[in-house]
Amino acid sequence: DAERKQARLRELKESQNEEDKEKARNIEWGDALKTAAGTNSRKTTDPKLLKKAMKKKAKKKSASVKAWGARLEQAKEAADKKQQIRNHNLNQRK
Repeated sequence: DAERKQARLRELKESQNEEDKEKARNIEWGDALKTAAGTNSRKTTDPKLLKKAMKKKAKKKSASVKAWGARLEQAKEAADKKQQIRNHNLNQRK
């Protein structure tokens, strides 16, 4: 979406039509005012930063999935070990 907005802005700037150039100036001023007011962050307007944030989020999610799998495996191994000890103790009673 940020890339599309930048492409549109570039297109408006390069246009020969004066109306389009005025629209481009208005968009730039609007973005500048939003940034000054603190409602427009660079992360949502800069495609490079947006991609970087998305990549970071995906990497964090994959690490979390991997850690969760390890946790589940560890819990299963602990339960199996306890069951094995229980069976051994029950067999000793017989």
